[in-house]
Amino acid sequence: MLQLLILVFLKAQAKEFFVLSDIHYNIGFETNLTFPCQVPSGALGKLRCDTPKEVIESTLTYMQSLNSNPEFIVVLGDSLSHYTLSLSKEGEVDSVQNKFLVRQSHIEVTDLLSRYFPNTQIVQVLGNNDGYANYKKPTEREAAQFYDFLFELWRPFTSISSSFYDGGYYTTHTKDFFLVVLNTNFFSVRNEESKDAHEQLNWLDEQLEHDQQTIVLLHIPPGFEMFNWGEQTWHPSFAESFIRIIQKHQGHIRLILGGHYHNGGFQLIPGTNLGVLLHNSLSGIFFNNPGFRKYTYTPDSLDFSEYSLDLLDSSPNWKYSYAYSELFGTLSLEEALEIEQEEVFDQFIAKSFGFPEPNELMWKVATNDTQNTSYSRQVALCSFKFIKASDFLNCKNKQ
Repeated sequence: MLQLLILVFLKAQAKEFFVLSDIHYNIGFETNLTFPCQVPSGALGKLRCDTPKEVIESTLTYMQSLNSNPEFIVVLGDSLSHYTLSLSKEGEVDSVQNKFLVRQSHIEVTDLLSRYFPNTQIVQVLGNNDGYANYKKPTEREAAQFYDFLFELWRPFTSISSSFYDGGYYTTHTKDFFLVVLNTNFFSVRNEESKDAHEQLNWLDEQLEHDQQTIVLLHIPPGFEMFNWGEQTWHPSFAESFIRIIQKHQGHIRLILGGHYHNGGFQLIPGTNLGVLLHNSLSGIFFNNPGFRKYTYTPDSLDFSEYSLDLLDSSPNWKYSYAYSELFGTLSLEEALEIEQEEVFDQFIAKSFGFPEPNELMWKVATNDTQNTSYSRQVALCSFKFIKASDFLNCKNKQ
């Protein structure tokens, strides 16, 4: 049950793990190929750009300073740049070369993670930019080779069940948790509904038939993103099936972690005390500052701390941003949304995008609207509260 209870406990008793999301490593910086964004010489990174290797290295160095031996590290997908498949030379795109760069990007990201944390379990999720075509599963001819490549690359750092070969989803264990890792590309509205998606949901239901403390990992969340005033990212039928499965097994699900939106926040699962916890991205391509999260837990307590890199600063350095407990105390996710203080909610939105304080840019990032902040705030609140389409639209239209 996710109450995010912040109890008093001895530091020695608490355990920690890190979560990175949407790294979007741009291997183009390491080549002579062309892509839309260039980081100025000497700069660590730049807003509106995907992530150079230097930002990943600075992130991992700072994570080391916080805890050099965490229980495990989760990478919530989209480790590859938005540009990997469109890198070009003199205007020409070489698809064979770019597929090689997809594989090489995965190798380099995994190598960096394991080099900085050689004794730590690393659990990776497939995102929509991690394959040979955005949002798409590999073709039948390429599937076996692609899944085998990732299986062999990731397996040294965590156990992976054989279901990975069915579609990039799998289970693994840490010392304290059973992890169920989904491939949410199958559920995306960018793809047609398929029997493969139904098979994965049936598989999820089967994996949750136990009483182990479980964390569900996914890239694309089932609900609505704030941008452009709310767009659903899963087919509604899949989202509703997912809700029913979580409701059925909620007793032993500790966390559901998601990425994709490049911002923090959460999506409540109706009929439960759970929510999909969303995570800021390492990429600053959507005007957000890079961020990552550290979770601290005991058998009876849970909290997270957010850290961010302010790329608007002339000399950006990683800094502590906030902890859930600082903003909301011991309130559950649902109770946190009932706080009728705009300044508290705006602080949460700002810090979810890695900004030190609320500003006009955060609404540009959140909803693509800097003029009507009242409406933007309502859309953001509704996207946190409601996953079902009818509930979200009713909430949004109350404004």
